[in-house]
Amino acid sequence: LASFTNGVFFQSVSITAGVFGCNNNGVVSSSVRITMFTGSNIDKLASDMSVGRGETLNTLADLMGVSNQDKPAFFQTTRDNFSTIFASGNATAGQVLNAMNSVLAQDAELAAYVVKA
Repeated sequence: LASFTNGVFFQSVSITAGVFGCNNNGVVSSSVRITMFTGSNIDKLASDMSVGRGETLNTLADLMGVSNQDKPAFFQTTRDNFSTIFASGNATAGQVLNAMNSVLAQDAELAAYVVKA
């Protein structure tokens, strides 16, 4: 009963009304997916960014649409700017993404990958 109720009411209303990152075609927006992923994996992402490689960082790059040819630059940039991206030890996903967007925006090659809100 709970599953049915959630499916009928919550999901339908979310999609129809466009709340919780849903739009009318039932797709969660890219920026919401990226924020959700970052929040769920923030510790692993910090670890990967600190060394400039790793599965979680690669997945984030994929979610952001970073091309394979630009991934080495993306990985190196996040590593080089780790202290800016993770400025505080308890940074939220939103803070991390905002800082990362600022860093990427300063690079002519990577500016195309800034996550639009």
